[in-house]
Amino acid sequence: MRHKLMLLGVIVLFRVSGCDKHLLTDYRPLDRRGCGPATSSNFKTLNTADVEVSQLVKLKQAGLTDDACVTLVSEAHQRRHQFASADSAVNLIHAGYTEPVILEIAKRINSISSAGTPLCCDWWGSPIRC
Repeated sequence: MRHKLMLLGVIVLFRVSGCDKHLLTDYRPLDRRGCGPATSSNFKTLNTADVEVSQLVKLKQAGLTDDACVTLVSEAHQRRHQFASADSAVNLIHAGYTEPVILEIAKRINSISSAGTPLCCDWWGSPIRC
């Protein structure tokens, strides 16, 4: 019992002290969607939050590869925010955009959805803000 209390105390100490590690992030939904152990390890290294895992599940359901998912999360973290653009990426997939094009869009703008603003396509199929 004493060891359990000590462990709980350490976890609380990390959370209170500002440590941003997501010690208890549940990666099982990604495992169920077919992410391999190497990909799960990449997400752990990126310190992926639970909210991001749910976003990644949407991407996997839409057919994005593990590497593309890791790249999108990494791009978001480089800009110091969580990945929250799965719906926009899925819309681009359904509009016929290929994975490399979606990754290029993610690199060129702050996030795929650009702070919640939906993306539309011009006459030539290029993404524009609506």
